[in-house]
Amino acid sequence: MYTTTFYSFKGGVGRTLALVNVGVELANSGKRVLLVDFDLEAPGIDTFEELRASDGQPGIVDYLCDYLKAQCPPEFDGYRYRAPLELASGGEVWVMPAGKRDTGYAARLASIDWQDLYATKNGFLLLEHLKSQWATELKPDYVLIDSRTGHTEVGGICTRQLADTVVILFIPNEQNLSGLAGVVSAIRTESSRSGRQPINLEFVASNVPSLDDEEEILKGMMRKFAKTLEIAERPLVIDRYDSLQLLNQSIFVLHRPRSHLTRSYRSLLRRISQYNLEDRDAALRAMSPQRLRAAGSIAYMESRSESEVKIREVITKHPDDAEILCKAARFCSELGQANVAKTLFDRAVEVAKSAHDPRRFQYHLEAIDFQISTGKNDGAVEDLLAILQLDTIEVHGVIRAIQLLQELQPAPPQELANAKAFQQLQDRDLAEVSSEMYLTREWQRLAMNLLFRGRPWTFTSRSSDPHWLAEAGITAIGLGQFVLAIELLNESARLRNDTILRDQFNLAMARWGATGEIPAAIFANVVALESKTSDQTGNANYEQCLALAEFAIGNIGAAVRRISDARRISREVPFKSFSCWQYLTVSPLEFLKDLESMEQLFAGAPVFPKFIADTRITR
Repeated sequence: MYTTTFYSFKGGVGRTLALVNVGVELANSGKRVLLVDFDLEAPGIDTFEELRASDGQPGIVDYLCDYLKAQCPPEFDGYRYRAPLELASGGEVWVMPAGKRDTGYAARLASIDWQDLYATKNGFLLLEHLKSQWATELKPDYVLIDSRTGHTEVGGICTRQLADTVVILFIPNEQNLSGLAGVVSAIRTESSRSGRQPINLEFVASNVPSLDDEEEILKGMMRKFAKTLEIAERPLVIDRYDSLQLLNQSIFVLHRPRSHLTRSYRSLLRRISQYNLEDRDAALRAMSPQRLRAAGSIAYMESRSESEVKIREVITKHPDDAEILCKAARFCSELGQANVAKTLFDRAVEVAKSAHDPRRFQYHLEAIDFQISTGKNDGAVEDLLAILQLDTIEVHGVIRAIQLLQELQPAPPQELANAKAFQQLQDRDLAEVSSEMYLTREWQRLAMNLLFRGRPWTFTSRSSDPHWLAEAGITAIGLGQFVLAIELLNESARLRNDTILRDQFNLAMARWGATGEIPAAIFANVVALESKTSDQTGNANYEQCLALAEFAIGNIGAAVRRISDARRISREVPFKSFSCWQYLTVSPLEFLKDLESMEQLFAGAPVFPKFIADTRITR
């Protein structure tokens, strides 16, 4: 249970509206939420239609009066109700209202002497007991408390005794600043004096006019608030929102989910939940890629230290959550804590396996990836082969396993061809997997075997999927099976009933390999299609292919420019790339060598693409 108090020194900032929308949005995400109305002089939570109770529903004032009468804490069950909201997520909203709204409400409220309650009647322990009842009887994920404004005993209870986080809403003017200074100081003093976990403060400038700030009035006031109240993080700003729906007390996250105001409430929700690492969603966000980059930077040493503390807390709160453990391991790896990372990866795999988690292959792959990155490859091949024997592994997992295996050895293990993971794949997925097997001819041969599921290479009517046919055609070109490649690519074009640049280029290369002659007419189609193709800037292989096509139709100048672009891109983006000179995926250095060979061809040298030359040598 995580408790957040919404407080404002003055009214008119939309405090209750913000609380209700944040609470309902939390419930929308599947959370169990308790809304507590401690604004006893001006209660408002149960006036929202979706949160309205039946007449005569007792609440906090009645709870306190009954305690004072009996000198014993009453049962919490009679002072709360479930809001009549039906949420598809399974979340729930419960309300503890201010009290029974009858003619005697004001008298009952006036009868409560807060100073005497705390001084002689164990008021502190009573409220602690009430908080314990929330946790044990209702078991909410979040408790949101609407506090009274100004300097009051009730405000102190809500902001200093009950809260884990206090959301302070304010209009950025001198009146609010003057009033908030003492409140903020008291909250911080309470945290340090009691020795409890520090109370988190979230500052929200609310109901701010959304106008041009030409005189920098808002900017100046926000700067003054930050300095006076020692606000470290930039406050969230909720702009004034003009809508007649406010008169109906509409819950915007339900009825206007795409509105600007709803987006602001969701931002506030994220600000609040970031402190609640028991919340699984918050724990995962705490290890987001953005935080990972910040924590991994030398420029963020303080952030690194805070991240390490947060990771330890996350692990403590979620010791049996494989996804969280795996993310924590990745985080620790980036922080340079290799031993901790390995322990967490191993734990994630163990947890997922014992829980029969269908995603366990994913955690296992990440653990192996980390193992390889540290140079410790013992048993990695065997582990990858075991993963590929799972019949629950998804296609992206098969691809990652293949990528890792290729890092470990140039030739595929013999037993890989019979892996269960391949047998369950549909043709399109199988084509996607085979496209990753281009590092060596040995891997390419395995790809061909998998594509045809062990049948003869001449069996071309095996699939009616044009994507499968095109990928099989590329694989056949790499292996020197040019006639088969032509048949496959022609069939792919027939089924597509369209002319695709990629297929036309590969068809031209297959004919070049089969006849030894450059098919200028087909390459001319490639160049013509290029002008109609979506932008491929940044793709070195694309420029390389177009360079060959331009050369084939006699545009030597254009071919040279394409080569220059391919070289530049390869140097700027130094990753492995598919090379049409070899029909293999090659290193940046090898790709640059292929470009040099192509330039020799353009200059008139008697050279052939390497995949054709290798075939001739083999023959």
